[in-house]
Amino acid sequence: MTDSRAAHAHPPAYSVDIQGVSQHFMQGDTRIDVLKNIDLKVRYGEVVAILGPSGSGKSTLLNILGLLSTPASGSYLLDGTDTATFNAAQRAEARLDSIGFVFQAFHLIEHKNVYRNVELPLIYRGVPKAERTQRVEDTLALLGLSHRTDAPITTLSGGEKQRVAIARALAMKPKMLLFDEPTSALDPEMVGDVLEVMQQLAKDGMTMVVVTHEMGFAREVSNRVIFMDGGYVVEDGTPEQVFKNPQHNRTRDFLNKVLH
Repeated sequence: MTDSRAAHAHPPAYSVDIQGVSQHFMQGDTRIDVLKNIDLKVRYGEVVAILGPSGSGKSTLLNILGLLSTPASGSYLLDGTDTATFNAAQRAEARLDSIGFVFQAFHLIEHKNVYRNVELPLIYRGVPKAERTQRVEDTLALLGLSHRTDAPITTLSGGEKQRVAIARALAMKPKMLLFDEPTSALDPEMVGDVLEVMQQLAKDGMTMVVVTHEMGFAREVSNRVIFMDGGYVVEDGTPEQVFKNPQHNRTRDFLNKVLH
């Protein structure tokens, strides 16, 4: 896929620009509105933490950002290109070229070792063997996994598995990383390892959108915090604004419950 930024006379200001995005599902004859008129812009190098109770629409929004689903209405520009113009093949290509997705449930191939798990998407992408080897080795070193290269996935701790999942996404050299509750499946003592990796990625300028319940990460690492409730973006501001002076009662109630 051609780099969409190169196609523009001026590079787009935003990695993500969604306007008026709504999404609904049908449950029998009942329509469930999951996202309601969402506007969101994410600049290159920005780290956006999305907070909110279960069922608020966080994961649905992330799936739209990751081109895993299409909105019922509204527009989504990715790197300045309208994703509504993509056919299925172009959507798949954009996912490979532009977006890294890290899920809470690792999605690793258990019968393959660490190296092969990180290498496999590069094979699908047609990356030449010498470059594949370099990318996998460099990424595993970055994630502190060089000593686990040949380890079967089944022998890894939860924290190591999540670091392999992050390495697999990073090896594709994405323009943006999406994280869906990356620490929720981990034992408490392993959470710090994964958050440390994410903190380093933020320092390195990676664009990240992170659905998380880790308030420390949201407060200390992100540039922006978004609070969602009932399918709406209720609050959007800097960590200091949202945590110290939330403007909405619903945000205040949520933070009072999770922080005390």
